[in-house]
Amino acid sequence: MGCSRMSTERIDREFDDIFQRHQGFRIAPGSPYNSMAGAWRIIKHARKNNIPTPGTCGGSQHMVIEFARNLAGIASNNCIRSCWRS
Repeated sequence: MGCSRMSTERIDREFDDIFQRHQGFRIAPGSPYNSMAGAWRIIKHARKNNIPTPGTCGGSQHMVIEFARNLAGIASNNCIRSCWRS
């Protein structure tokens, strides 16, 4: 099994192809991402489809925010501290 690095902008352009060719993802540090929409999209899709997707550093924080927004009903915040104060 190999791995490849891709930008969040590429996720926006090649979403369907990326998910057909990869069996898992790693959400890496590097926030702010070039495309926040791409980052949110890959995190949400992986969660909804049970695709293995660990997050490291800022990547794991974005995964928690996505979970809070879409499953816990916490308002749309990009700041993890704001999420926990709500």
